[in-house]
Amino acid sequence: METILITVSVLSTLAVVAIVLSVVVILNKLKGKVDVEVINDIIRDNENNNTHLEMEISEVNEQINRRIDKEVNDINQHSIDVEHNISNYIGEVDKRLDSRSDKLYDHMGKELENLHQEINKNQKVLLKD
Repeated sequence: METILITVSVLSTLAVVAIVLSVVVILNKLKGKVDVEVINDIIRDNENNNTHLEMEISEVNEQINRRIDKEVNDINQHSIDVEHNISNYIGEVDKRLDSRSDKLYDHMGKELENLHQEINKNQKVLLKD
């Protein structure tokens, strides 16, 4: 996008230089051959063309800036949406992990309880013998 702005700026500068250079060349070629009124008309026309070109370049710059701003806003909104989706997904994974760890903890507690009961039974049998 910056290259477009640079290109438009360079082209506008070249257009202004070309217009000024054409005026100088015309003045040098027509020096003493053309009436002052004709030269003044040519200068006015060139100034009007310059003003018109500057206005067009300004409009193009504004359009490009609006498009850039829109694209940046779209990208920002998309990144916010992606971040929100990732956050939701991580929350779901955390819930699943918590649920699984709770189940595992409960299962381990039951298994330890069963082992304690087995050990207690074996101790009673061993003590009786």
